[in-house]
Amino acid sequence: MLTYVALTHGMHHPSPTAITRNGTIRGVYLPSFQQDLFLGIPYARAPRLDNPKPINTTYDQDAPFDASRYGNTCYGFGSNELLGLTQSEDCLNLNIIRPAPAKGSSADPMWNLSYIVQRSVQEEQPLLAVSVNYRLSFLGFPGGREAQNAGVTNLGFKDQRLALAWIQENIVAFGGDPSRLVAYGGRGGGELFRGAIAVSGFVTGAALPKTDEMQAGFDKLVGMANCTMAEDKLECLRGTSLYNLYPIEGSIGVEWGPVIDGDFLQRPPAWEIRDGNCVRVPLLLGSNSDEGLIKVTASGYFPNRTNETTVLLETSFPRLQHSVIKQLLDLYPEDGKREAPPYSLSPDFAWCQAMNAVSLPCGSQYRRSAAMLGDYVSHAPRRYMAQLWSRLGLPTYSFHFKAATTGIPIQYFYGLGPGFANHGAELAYEMGLPGGISTPIQFYPPAKNVSGHIALSKEMNRRWIAFVSRKDPNELRDRNLSLQWREYNMSTSNFVFDATDEDLNLHVETDDYRQQACQIWMDNVAHTDYSDHVPQET
Repeated sequence: MLTYVALTHGMHHPSPTAITRNGTIRGVYLPSFQQDLFLGIPYARAPRLDNPKPINTTYDQDAPFDASRYGNTCYGFGSNELLGLTQSEDCLNLNIIRPAPAKGSSADPMWNLSYIVQRSVQEEQPLLAVSVNYRLSFLGFPGGREAQNAGVTNLGFKDQRLALAWIQENIVAFGGDPSRLVAYGGRGGGELFRGAIAVSGFVTGAALPKTDEMQAGFDKLVGMANCTMAEDKLECLRGTSLYNLYPIEGSIGVEWGPVIDGDFLQRPPAWEIRDGNCVRVPLLLGSNSDEGLIKVTASGYFPNRTNETTVLLETSFPRLQHSVIKQLLDLYPEDGKREAPPYSLSPDFAWCQAMNAVSLPCGSQYRRSAAMLGDYVSHAPRRYMAQLWSRLGLPTYSFHFKAATTGIPIQYFYGLGPGFANHGAELAYEMGLPGGISTPIQFYPPAKNVSGHIALSKEMNRRWIAFVSRKDPNELRDRNLSLQWREYNMSTSNFVFDATDEDLNLHVETDDYRQQACQIWMDNVAHTDYSDHVPQET
């Protein structure tokens, strides 16, 4: 789910309709939030494994498009199916919420944008928010020579770009300002937005293979779909039953995602940013302290000895030089000897005892592994991204989310593992969800329902709204009462979001934690992902 926000012009509540370039859209009004909601609006059409095209349907005033219910969600990894939402290949739609009345702008409860829109009105900086469905997994990011030759790689990114174009063309009809669009959580056309927010996922650390490196996975999927003998294998996959592709495509040991295809992505994104080939807009970015917990959970591998941790690194990064692996093992000592996720617990805390108490698997080097993988996947690339962006002279605001949203006894969240400040732990705080509210399946931790964390959620809301509205998270209504969030190129620091049960704990930290280890990850990102471009160890 990709989210965009656009500034509203001052407006009174009309009937919930909008006249777009495709015709009249009729939404719904929910007085509990005093907001208008327009749901499931198509922004593009796309046959299976083909490039998206602009929507060409028209709706006249006498037969407007009914935007009173959510549209289909796309197939792929996530909580949609488990939440009972309707999935379909016909899923390229978006939801719009604006002040004046409705509850929610995304069918997934964790992406409910009503609360942050409501807060924006209270902050006297009213926003209009849009959430976008786009294709995922193999259906959104097919790999292999056949996909590259047909020009159908990185379809999910192309969906996003068309969504941005639709918003630019039509958001005025809903009271938004197309010149003040900010993208959150994804990638799109740079001429289409004026700012970006990136959290817990950065192109400077993404493992993006070349298209042909996905060939083995493509061939395996072709075989499972009985398309091996087809003259045009891609066309065969387009015509086969969906159930020959999904969810089978997630069970063949391949992570279907963005690829370097020489077209949409011509080179590793970090290199493009380094060379200035990027959208030059203000950036707000950050990561959570305990991101590594999800990586260990996802690996299903829980090492007990150093040689087993070595195997984890060799398996995860087959191109990483052995000398570098040795350096990393020295910098991340065994559990109990150095701080490790969850960082809110002491290094010698009996972690496996706590995990086993709630019937979760563990190994004595679980926390050591989580420290390594968390720095690789989140902390080092967040720092690298902040450095590269600020070197281009662009306003860059970096944050570190440290609030432990859960504690002991350990709570398990589907797909994430233990809570604490794990991946996605900040989401309920960013969205401004009331304390204790999460998805029915506990996919993400809720905001902790205590005074300190409620204040933390409000502060994050206010900062995000100010960035969207003014391109500066310091432009608050009561600015003189707030801690200054300095630009990264002026201070090389992170704004820290933290809280105890009772008190808000905002402060600024120098961005040098685990400096030597994170520098190794930054220096060797090419070795982990792009061996064709770096010298091999002899």
